[in-house]
Amino acid sequence: MKDQLNRRSFIHRAAVGSAAVAWLGSKAPMVMSAEADKPAMLGGTPVHKGSWPG
Repeated sequence: MKDQLNRRSFIHRAAVGSAAVAWLGSKAPMVMSAEADKPAMLGGTPVHKGSWPG
């Protein structure tokens, strides 16, 4: 196999991936921001405001 995964490479890739996720988490905008204080089921704003197909 060309790319064997051993313990050293696994730890290296996990560390690099964790650092990237931590860095992107602090830089990226919030995709799912909570604008409503409570869920739609309890009287908050519903996500889908149109009608559903028949």
